[in-house]
Amino acid sequence: MKLKLSLLLVFGMTATLVSAQQLVGDKLTNARAADGMYISWKEHIIDDPESAGFALSGSDGLVMADLDQDGFEDIVSVHESDEEYDSTQEQPGFVPPPAGHVRIAFGSSDPDEWFNITIAEGTDSPAPEDAVIVDMNGDGYLDVIAAAELSHLIYLQNPGKNARIEEWKRLILPQTEGRGSYIRYLLVILMVTVPLN
Repeated sequence: MKLKLSLLLVFGMTATLVSAQQLVGDKLTNARAADGMYISWKEHIIDDPESAGFALSGSDGLVMADLDQDGFEDIVSVHESDEEYDSTQEQPGFVPPPAGHVRIAFGSSDPDEWFNITIAEGTDSPAPEDAVIVDMNGDGYLDVIAAAELSHLIYLQNPGKNARIEEWKRLILPQTEGRGSYIRYLLVILMVTVPLN
């Protein structure tokens, strides 16, 4: 009995000490470059509801790569866009609402200038959680596969040099339909030939 009480007291004291520490964002950085100069960060708004022109919310994951081969990193972001369910609780038969977006912010030489597009939304990407970037079809351009939580995986084929303006062909992988929950995943190359719509 005394041993259990002692452990509880130590745990309680540790929790109090941790919560009393200064937050990282409230103190100056100690990060320095090799030349001794301090490293600092500046916020750059890349995508938000105002620039998107619709209620963009629930950003869950992002990955970066040069999708249009212009020499600048681009950002693929997934936005769950729903607040109607609690993913920590099992809800048999629950189907997420057809909300959600997979977006690309194409980079440029100016960190404040981004070209944003939506490559999947609605029933194609309900409640997307994660994305992977890989050249699936071997054409030299990186494609996107997004995980729609409780729904499916969707393959989005990069149209190539006109990736910013052409539609990205899509395929909901039939093997994944009705088999969620897709939160995080790694890509394993499968040798499958499937026609795109």
